Amino acid sequence: MPLAAKLRKTNWLNELRILVIAGITLVLVFTAYEIVFATTGGGPTVSLPRNPTGPEKFEVGGQAMSHVATELYILEPTGAQLGWYLAGRLANVIVLIAVLSMLLGLLNRARRANPFTRATVRDLRWISVVLIAGGTLASLVEAIAAMGLSASIPPGNIAGTWKLPVLWLLTGFGALAVSEIVARGCALREELDEVV
Repeated sequence: MPLAAKLRKTNWLNELRILVIAGITLVLVFTAYEIVFATTGGGPTVSLPRNPTGPEKFEVGGQAMSHVATELYILEPTGAQLGWYLAGRLANVIVLIAVLSMLLGLLNRARRANPFTRATVRDLRWISVVLIAGGTLASLVEAIAAMGLSASIPPGNIAGTWKLPVLWLLTGFGALAVSEIVARGCALREELDEVV
């Protein structure tokens, strides 16, 4: 069978469902590994705005250099340091798992019944809300956790910046756009049903 015919016969909703299940599984496995690694002596990594162990400016091969940021690996972290580290790492994971789970439910329902319904529109809107609001909140938590972790090292080394979560916002607005397209299709179908 030619490739074009195989692609036409492929059940893409099922393929997407398998990809989402694999994504959820991989995110959970890697997150569990990271938590176990950090809590059993692996230790967190912290980024500081300056070098706490030496001068700010130095020379390498006769060329003047200055520290922009210094990465430190905490060998024996305190409970508070582990808490800050895990809060920063888990915030985005929670949003990602929530979105993938909602998407899995949407794909399951779309495989069994007509996907062009008001329920699909509602689910897509909820996914966009979680992406936009949850992603923004997760990035704030990540920035606050970075500040808390860096403040626990030497005094005066608080570091942490909040960056606009562009990827979360773009995917959220993309889901919102798709929900509006499906809503328009549902409205046209309802009008057609009334005419017929």
